[in-house]
Amino acid sequence: MVANTAVKGLHLVVDNVAQVREILAGRGVEKGEIVDMGGIKFVSLSDPDGITWELQEIPGRA
Repeated sequence: MVANTAVKGLHLVVDNVAQVREILAGRGVEKGEIVDMGGIKFVSLSDPDGITWELQEIPGRA
């Protein structure tokens, strides 16, 4: 566990939210449900150090 970290959360744009979500879950990251907001997908995760991750998939960004 990281103590006194200044990082509270990260927002990353990825090519495939579902794939990255499963990779991170396999490494101990607590995974949320994927939310589809009209083609743009989001998922929130929390790692073992308590940092919140927001992954975003934007169609057509390759």
